Amino acid sequence: MTTHFRPLSLGGAVQGYFISMDSWRRFSPAPQAALTAQFCTLETQMWDRATSANDDAVDCEVVRDPCIQNRRFAIQMVEISPADQQMRRAAGQIVLLLWRDASLQVDQTCPATWNQTVGSVAGLTIR
Repeated sequence: MTTHFRPLSLGGAVQGYFISMDSWRRFSPAPQAALTAQFCTLETQMWDRATSANDDAVDCEVVRDPCIQNRRFAIQMVEISPADQQMRRAAGQIVLLLWRDASLQVDQTCPATWNQTVGSVAGLTIR
């Protein structure tokens, strides 16, 4: 039985919606702008939903209000120490370096694109 909870994410996921450039170009500028705006709204909603779902799950794990969408458990929260945070960042940099090296074999702009998008959200930088 689990008795302790450590708020350290071990995974992640990417979700995307794609359209070929040929299909995109069939739209005039007005529908392109409308679709772009709607997808920006959807992106914000998805980030908000992910954050609220995670926050509620943590609240329910450690019996903290509000616990709205999940079952309550009485698990002890183990805070992440500054030393643990530093180790997580160091491990993350090793993974990012491996990913950088692999991605550069496919696309020279991939690390820069990642830094500007995912990296900026996650607070990580591929060097």
